[in-house]
Formats: sequence, structure tokens, C-alpha cells
Amino acid sequence: MLMLSDHPLVRRAATELLCNLVYSSNVFERYVDNADKYVPESTAAEEMLSGELLPSGIVELPSDDEDAAKESQSGGSDTYRSHRLHLLVALADVDDAATRSAAAGALAILSNDPQCCRYLFLAHPRACDVLVRLANDTADDPGDDDRQSHIAFKHRVAVVWANAANCGDARVQSRLRREKDVVDTLKDMASDPQMPFFAAAQDAIRKIDGIK
Repeated sequence: MLMLSDHPLVRRAATELLCNLVYSSNVFERYVDNADKYVPESTAAEEMLSGELLPSGIVELPSDDEDAAKESQSGGSDTYRSHRLHLLVALADVDDAATRSAAAGALAILSNDPQCCRYLFLAHPRACDVLVRLANDTADDPGDDDRQSHIAFKHRVAVVWANAANCGDARVQSRLRREKDVVDTLKDMASDPQMPFFAAAQDAIRKIDGIK
């Protein structure tokens, strides 16, 4: 799979291609199919939400023994790594900004399916942290292009959170509500009606907990 290439430009191009291809129903279904298989049962999910979450950090490709050890200590399972969505979460946390953007774009589209939302917020231990970092991604040299990239990151993340808040699963809403960084970031996004991510952020906030 080219998205696993060690060459950053090949990996970028493959991820950008996927971001365009997920508009196809066949590709879309391939990436969300069986995602619910990795979501814990209700009781286990509630225990995960009330427990200590894993620390944030780079999600490595495609497997990491250190992460597996942390999963074991927290009582979780690393089976979530077997699903294709895990690869997109990992690619949304690599060094290359264009790759992160493409992966986030694909997740924004795929999050229209409730299975994707449940996987991201009930099965994957780091998806929330990765999305928060994306939403707060800033460039060292804030030129016009960098500012537009930053806005694009925020927009993609806001769409993911809005879709998750509207997916119809109370456990997902509970997870988002418990994440202070998510709520704070959404409030910040919803403070500027001139920004393209304003509507999605406002919708997510209202759905999560009626936050004003």
C-alpha cells in the first residue's frame, strides 16, 4: 500500500488520492466496513470513557510495541489497529502537513457514517488527541498559505466533530463532552462567524451538550 511508503512524497500523493476517492461509494464503504467490530460493548466503552485516557503523541505506522504496552496497561485492546481507519488517523499525525490535511479530509468525509464516528471516539485511543492537534496546528512562518492551511485543518476537524455529535450514539457525544480540549477548541472555532468552520463547530457544540 503506497500510503505506507517510507518516501514522504509517495505517501502524500497516495493519501491525497484517497481523499478524492472516498467520494466513491465503493471506496467509502471499504473504509467504514466492519468498523463497529472494533467498538467495545456498551459497558466496556463506558469504562474506557471514565478511565484514564492514553497520553497524546505521534501515532506510528503501522504498529508500535510501546503503544500496545500502554493499551494493555489501560485495559484496552490493540485490535483497532487492524482497521483501515487507523491508518488515516496515523497519517493525520505525520510530519508532512499536506499528508495530514489529506488524511483529515478523508476522515471528514468518512465521518458521515456513524460507524466511522464510533470507531474514532469509542475504539481508537488517540483519535481525539490527533484531531485536537490538527485543529490547533500552527506554522512557524504564518504566511498567507500557512494561514489557509491552518483554516483548512480546523474546517476538516470541525466537520468530523459535527458528524460525530450528530451520529446518534450517546456514547460518542459523552466522549466528546468529556474531552475538555475538544470542547475548548470548538468554542474557539465557534467564536468567529466569518470562518468556514464556524457552522460545523457551532452545530457540534449544540449537539454535544447545548453549550452556549
